Amino acid sequence: MHSQRAVAFGSDTVTFACSSLIMICPFLAIRCQANLSTKVEIKPKETMKSKGITIGTLSKRTGLAPSAIRYYEDQALVAPGRGPGGQRQFEKADIRRLSFIMIAQKLGFSIREIRDQLASLPGHRTPTAKDWRTLSERYRGELDRRIATLERLRDDLDGCIGCGCLSLDKCRLYNPDDSAARHGPGPRYLMGDRPDSGSDTGDESVEIDE
Repeated sequence: MHSQRAVAFGSDTVTFACSSLIMICPFLAIRCQANLSTKVEIKPKETMKSKGITIGTLSKRTGLAPSAIRYYEDQALVAPGRGPGGQRQFEKADIRRLSFIMIAQKLGFSIREIRDQLASLPGHRTPTAKDWRTLSERYRGELDRRIATLERLRDDLDGCIGCGCLSLDKCRLYNPDDSAARHGPGPRYLMGDRPDSGSDTGDESVEIDE
């Protein structure tokens, strides 16, 4: 009878049933009260974000090794979330972010420079086309300078670049006695400096005695 009332009326009736057991069997009543006092905590299962992608998927799509992606994470260039088992979970927008990092590094930008540029992107949402346009405008000046250097390298590598080697015939014309060295170290003409007006005749047909 007590069991039927417990089912019908819930925990209050169970408490009543246990108190009734004291009169019938004290030992069973103690066991019943102990069970009621035990608190059972049920934790909800963790769920993985459906939009997250794994480091393997990201590696396959970007062409970057997983170790490179983890390195960029260590450098605070990308910030993945974590799945229920602790696995890295990236957003699809991270494909674009990592692609930018990869190309910027190939163009010679340092990790610090790349981090400073990426700091302009929002961290609380997926960057929009406007966000990337703003970053592009900030990058444009430096990109133009580097593009100009690459163009000079393409066009002038077979000529005098002001490095001081004096190994080509044109070096004797455009950099006599390594006059470019006074501008500083490195290939001065590739870095933007021009030959002195006295040596830069602008005449590529000048003959040089052997």
